[in-house]
Amino acid sequence: MEKEKTDSENWFIFYKNQQDNWIKFYPFAEYHGGGVPYLINIGSHDFDLWLKENTNFVASAREIIITKVQ
Repeated sequence: MEKEKTDSENWFIFYKNQQDNWIKFYPFAEYHGGGVPYLINIGSHDFDLWLKENTNFVASAREIIITKVQ
């Protein structure tokens, strides 16, 4: 994977490989050091368009992670 760009305001790092686009994010950013990072595969979708259409993905990821841990 190659790093494409960084969004330091939202703590997103964007990666690309030959097939897919990926977003590294920190759903528990309130924890020390930003907490554990997660990587999500968004397929071949454009980063900016995908984020615009999925504005709530970090909150959704938090819910899924919390539910799995309990």
